Amino acid sequence: MEPTDLFDWLVESDIHFFLTHPIQAMYNWDCEDLFLQLERLRDHEGFPSGDQIYCPIFTQDKYKYISCVPGITNPTLKIDLPFSASSDSESDLEIKILIQQFIHTYNEGHGWVVKPPFETNCGPKLLKFCKLQNREMGVYNAIERLSKHCHPRLQYVMLQPTMQNRKEYKVKY
Repeated sequence: MEPTDLFDWLVESDIHFFLTHPIQAMYNWDCEDLFLQLERLRDHEGFPSGDQIYCPIFTQDKYKYISCVPGITNPTLKIDLPFSASSDSESDLEIKILIQQFIHTYNEGHGWVVKPPFETNCGPKLLKFCKLQNREMGVYNAIERLSKHCHPRLQYVMLQPTMQNRKEYKVKY
């Protein structure tokens, strides 16, 4: 099933309801394609409709909702994909400089975390913790792994310091 198949079915129905985030567990769907399809529900009876289809909480556009409350959330750097740690392209060099500045400015002493938007960060493949050793290269490599795994389905990832007050937890799979 493709996003168009789902939305064809939804717009032919009398009413629609999303009970979860639209991209949840749809690992083969491109977020941009999905958001284009959501526009078809703008005037359709149900939830979401109207401007609700762009709600960053509903879409799980984490950078968008984090940037709405500056100073309250963890410092966050948005990194556009694709990214290659070994590339010397102008865009990748610019990203590397931003990353270097970010990790030197925001360091709680526990490393950093690279995570994608539009996802529940429980998946072991998607949430990448980078320790203090190999600072930049560890972060670059984590971003590159997510870029290979998530792009073009996802257009960006986020870099945040691992907060000092974060409690360690183990997820059982």
